[in-house]
Amino acid sequence: MNDFPTHTMFFSLAMFILLIIIFHTYVYRAKPNARFLKKVDYWWLAFSSLSLFGAVYAQKQLYADNIISRSNSITQEDIELLKKEISFQRNYVCNTPWVEPKFPDPDAITRYKTRNEACEWFKGQDENANKEGITFKDIIDVAGEPVPEKLSQWENNEINKLLVISKKQLNENGYIHSEFNRSFPEEIIIFIFPYILVLALALRITKVTGELRIQK
Repeated sequence: MNDFPTHTMFFSLAMFILLIIIFHTYVYRAKPNARFLKKVDYWWLAFSSLSLFGAVYAQKQLYADNIISRSNSITQEDIELLKKEISFQRNYVCNTPWVEPKFPDPDAITRYKTRNEACEWFKGQDENANKEGITFKDIIDVAGEPVPEKLSQWENNEINKLLVISKKQLNENGYIHSEFNRSFPEEIIIFIFPYILVLALALRITKVTGELRIQK
């Protein structure tokens, strides 16, 4: 996420110009004395200090956003590999020209007899895993559906391995989001800190202007 979007920079600049105009108008009309201008030091230093908190939070969130983005990317890659393996299994079962075994191999005979049922089952899995708008968790749930016992000869161990990896990564991704997502107070601090800094700068520049006016 971008903590300093274009509109924030524009409004900060506009606010800075407006404050400079207002403060300088006050200086030349009210003609504050040196004692008053000295008090301005406390104000601009206080606002500058507050803006530092926002800068710290912004840097922290920039780091957090990078971690979240990387975690999302890894999760996406793991899920895509899982979906590809499901599609591969569907194509393997449905599109292979199976030939009836000529030797008494029980496993091969069972696979041959259940090839059509297996095709329908993996076809359903593939379609469910590729539905529009489906979540990562839903895809994992689809991939985790146990193969019916009568189709156990068609079970794909690679899908099971990728399922374990995807589950682990999804859990880690959820933990990262819960740890690094912004809290509402942090959102507020990050949002207002550029404007607090602008206020501090405007006060500091105006103080200098006031001091130069007194020295004339």
